[in-house]
Amino acid sequence: QFVLLTVLFLLTGILTQFMSNTAICALLAPIGFNIERNSVLLFMVPADSDDVARDYEVLLGELTQYNPELLDKQRLLAVTKCDMLDEDLMRQMQPHLPEGIPTIFISSVTGLNISRLKDMLWEALQK
Repeated sequence: QFVLLTVLFLLTGILTQFMSNTAICALLAPIGFNIERNSVLLFMVPADSDDVARDYEVLLGELTQYNPELLDKQRLLAVTKCDMLDEDLMRQMQPHLPEGIPTIFISSVTGLNISRLKDMLWEALQK
């Protein structure tokens, strides 16, 4: 289950650069990816977003349209592409992030916090 989660995490990270999350769910559903079966939902918003909190709310809106029951699942937020940021910018962004959801800054280019994100996902799966 953890290996599948890691593969889906990497695949979704790549696809989010080109498609909406609703389109990704539609694409992955035929190959056995069914969002309803997941106990944890990972939201990914790029660091170069004009407003990470607003984009997260847009994703929640898409989720609500797809299936409102999914809002009951545990959620994590990964701010991606953080290799473009320095520590000071990440600190400045912190107060503007959505409240009530565990959030982490990551970069697939540098590997920033990827291990920590996997740990957070594993911990969430154990709840």
